[in-house]
Formats: sequence, C-alpha cells, structure tokens
Amino acid sequence: MKVLILTGKFGNGHLSASEAVKEELEQKRGAEAEIIDMIELLFPRCHKQIYSAFAVMSSRFYHLYNFINRLDDRRTKSRLQYYRFKHFHALMEEKKPDVVISTLPVTSKYIGAYLRKSRKSIPYVTCITDILPHSQWISEESTAYVVGGERTKQMLVERGIDPAIIHVAGVPVRSAFTEHGARGKASGGCRKQDLRTKAAKMKREKSGSSRPKRVLIMGGGFGLMPNLEELLDVLSKDKRVKITVITGKNEKLRKRLRTKYPRVEAVGYTNRIADYMRRSDLLVTKAGGVTLFEAVWAGIPIFFLTPFLEQEKSNAAFAEEQQIAVVENRLPIPTSEQILALLADDRKRARMQANMKRLTETYAANRLSMII
Repeated sequence: MKVLILTGKFGNGHLSASEAVKEELEQKRGAEAEIIDMIELLFPRCHKQIYSAFAVMSSRFYHLYNFINRLDDRRTKSRLQYYRFKHFHALMEEKKPDVVISTLPVTSKYIGAYLRKSRKSIPYVTCITDILPHSQWISEESTAYVVGGERTKQMLVERGIDPAIIHVAGVPVRSAFTEHGARGKASGGCRKQDLRTKAAKMKREKSGSSRPKRVLIMGGGFGLMPNLEELLDVLSKDKRVKITVITGKNEKLRKRLRTKYPRVEAVGYTNRIADYMRRSDLLVTKAGGVTLFEAVWAGIPIFFLTPFLEQEKSNAAFAEEQQIAVVENRLPIPTSEQILALLADDRKRARMQANMKRLTETYAANRLSMII
C-alpha cells in the first residue's frame, strides 16, 4: 500500500503528526509512506517566506491571525483551489498513491478540489491536528476524518459530515509516546532491582523526604514562550523544583538560559521528548494540538499558558473539560504561584493522569492503522 501524507511546516505540529502517521502505517500495516510539504510543492519560489510570515504573524500579530482564520472560516471556497491543479496532478501521476492523508488544513480543500475536477477515486483521510475544525479542514471528498475528541466530531456533524466517517482517535503522535502504555512502565517490564528502588523511594516519600518535583517547559520548535525568563526567575530559586526547558532549534535561547540559570536544564532540539515528559511531574507549555496529545499519551499533567490563537483556545478548553490540564488564570496571582500550587496538589495531578488514561483507552481502539 502506497500512502501519500500531505503536510506543512507551520510550527512543528503538522509535521510531527505526519511523521507519526508515517511511522504507524509503516509499522502496523507495512505501508510505503511518503511525506510531502504541500506549501513547498504549491509555492516553490516563496515557501520559505510564507513560513517566516506565519511565524511572525502567529507570535506577534495573533489578533490579525485570528481575524484571517475567522474570515476564511465563513467562506466555502478557496480562490487557490483550482489554481494549483497542475501541481496536484503531477504529484498524483508521479506517486500513484493508494491512499492520501492530510495533516494540514488548507490541503484538505486543495486535494478535494483536485479529486473533484479530475474525477479520481482515491481514499482520502483528513487528520485534524486541533480540536477546532475550521472550514479549511472540510472537504466533501474526504472518506474519513480522524479527530481528537467528541467535541470535534460534533462540530463536523453540525457542518454536514456523516458521523460514520468520523473517528475519535486523538491527534496522531509517534510510537515513543504510545507504545509504553501506562506512565513510567517500560516495555521490558521491571527488574527486581527496579522494584527495590521503587519501594525504597516510596518509603522515603512516606517518611517526609519526598523528592523535588520536575517541571518540563516547552515552547515549540523555536522555544518561544511568553514571559519565560520572568517565570524562571522565580521557579529556578525554589529548591523543591527541578526545571527542564526544551528550547528546540533556538540555540541562542538555550545558551542564554544555561548562563543565566545554572540550576535549569536547558535542552536544544531533541527526539527524546517522550522521555522528558515521562520523567516529569508537570508540563508547562502552549496549547498546541500535537503537544496536548503527546502529553495525554505520556500521562503528564499539563499547565497551559494563556492561549491567544483561536485553535489553541479550543485545545485548552477541551483539556479543561476533560480535566487533564489547568489553564493559566490571568488574575493578579502570578503564573509561578499557580504552577507551584498545582505541583503541590498531588491528588489533583493523579486525577488528571487517570483522566488521560481513560482517553488513551478510547483512542487505542480507533487508531489510524485500523481505519484505512
């Protein structure tokens, strides 16, 4: 089975989801899967400028970004749907896929227009990478939708999508997050020494000498977090807390944090995010769709900084409804105090982990490899 996965590099989320799809289909179905950057395909001369403009708009001019998204959501057609027909035609003729999968919203309309105009019949799956399914995700030609929650499914049904083709399976994440099962449980089982270590640890904690809590702070591929250093000014001085910050590709930020905060573990780009999540007690991050579901599978309670983008607001609202995250309260209470309060509430974090496990049990029964 040849699978074509269409995506884009608007942040790391869509690309991470496409890599997860490729990994799952190759491992579970023996598929021959290939990822295509649709923005590079459609705009070969200016795709880098498009990505740069998106990064600036989404981080600095989010009001304009939200306005453009809301405006587009009211439209039923995109002017570019047919304009790039020849690019899709050339791609389909070259690759001859058995299945097409999209993890990028605008691609859904583009490929839908191509299938409609060419009158081709190719199974076409749309993986929605956020809870909010705005109109760019929707195409009459999609034969299946993979969504993150029942709320997303209901919104699609309200837009006329047949509920029978909507599968609540979560946003696709890599096997590093899913294959270990319960939090902290290694695939090879526990050795006797591990059990003795765990027992000794429990005894220490019962005697009142509990270990410091681990906080993982992530800001996406470029490590961008609002007021990060103000937060670290407080948390890094608290000896009850150990902090790891993932700065992604932002090497300048990583070096500055290492110099300014010697007690903070500053990590650049890494493929061990799942390991860092599993060893931590709390994740502090932005409400990106892929990050949310990676945390769910890893079983790490979440503290979301105040979301500004429309899709991040929906992701955060979903996480609060499911009681798997706390969203920053923009009141006079400092963010650092809100984080420390959640770290101190072991029972609340345990409930959040139990709710995450409940979600993953639902998702496991609807994996993408079971759908196509």
